[in-house]
Amino acid sequence: MSFLSNFFRCGRFFSLLSKSGVKSGVKSGVMAVLLTSAMGAVMAADESDMDYGEDDAVPEQLRLAMTFDLAAVGATAKQKGVPILIMYSAEDCDFCKRLEAEVLGPMGLNSADMQRVVVRKVMMDEYETLRDFAGNEQNAESFVIQQGVQVTPTLALVDSTGKELVPMIVGYQTPGLYASYLDKAIEVSRQILKMNANIVLVARK
Repeated sequence: MSFLSNFFRCGRFFSLLSKSGVKSGVKSGVMAVLLTSAMGAVMAADESDMDYGEDDAVPEQLRLAMTFDLAAVGATAKQKGVPILIMYSAEDCDFCKRLEAEVLGPMGLNSADMQRVVVRKVMMDEYETLRDFAGNEQNAESFVIQQGVQVTPTLALVDSTGKELVPMIVGYQTPGLYASYLDKAIEVSRQILKMNANIVLVARK
């Protein structure tokens, strides 16, 4: 996905959000996430001292849990009332390993972060059967392609049914900047989940 196509996609998302009556503070957070998402496709990561091309480059304690059952992940997220953060990765993706070791892995060691979001990794070059959010079984690579993922790493924040909450964050930049924008994306996703839940409650009255 090019910078421009991603940018205009983000713009359409923000326009819809503006019409929905979401609070201005949440809108501002969304805009920051959208701009980062658009930029992520064309920004390269800085050099690292670690050789992330090795299979064992990511320390075991920092490795994300890989899933082949998104329906089960969705059930867990629904029970907790939190969004799902999916990292789409590939075996030969060095930037994916950097992202996992420098940002997402440390998140998994932080109990506060784990209360805010359910984090899982989906490998797009795996050929094992994967259960999607609806419980249907298919090839993992086919599922990833259906989600519109073209570049790894790509992060998606979705609800328990797999519905996208904010535009995907594509690529990887420097740890500090990336972590800051990811934190905003998670918080915006949580706010959207709460807003959707309130809408459902009002509709039932």
